[in-house]
Amino acid sequence: ERPLTNGRGVLNVGFSYQHAHTEYNQDFDTADARDTGVPIFDNIVTFRSDGLQQFITRRAFLESDVDTYSIFASVGLTDRIDLGVTIPISSVAMTGHLDERYDLTRTYNASTPLGAATRAVRPAPVGNLLTATQTESATGIGDVVLRGKFALGSQRGGEGAAVAVDLSLPTGDEDEFLGRGHVT
Repeated sequence: ERPLTNGRGVLNVGFSYQHAHTEYNQDFDTADARDTGVPIFDNIVTFRSDGLQQFITRRAFLESDVDTYSIFASVGLTDRIDLGVTIPISSVAMTGHLDERYDLTRTYNASTPLGAATRAVRPAPVGNLLTATQTESATGIGDVVLRGKFALGSQRGGEGAAVAVDLSLPTGDEDEFLGRGHVT
């Protein structure tokens, strides 16, 4: 951040673009031994007689893409004071699906009522179930930022010091991940 102010009556206008892609992963010691996705259910049974393990591990796979276009402007009120504003317009897309890996070989009996229900959901004693991938998206104005900058002392030859304060207003829709929902 440069410490220099614009100067009395000088207007500065600009535009920026930012893209962010995030894949959400948590590496826990789970029965399916994977390190991708976020484990939301992990049930392990170890039989004492022979050490056979059965498990059901369900994971959520989430990723987000955010494109933000920001328009900003600042104006010099005096030679030492600038006021500015940044207006972000964001497009947010969250994509996800559930994945379940399981091994139910020991008690997998399709002829019992409980086994029939298990078989209806899980067609084989060992396998993998996937849900359809779903994407939700939103586009709109994010949290508007107001900025004030005050130069400390005189500014000569490109040198100086300044104090700046940013105030982020909750103008973006928090439920759509377009804003924080509170003033910062």
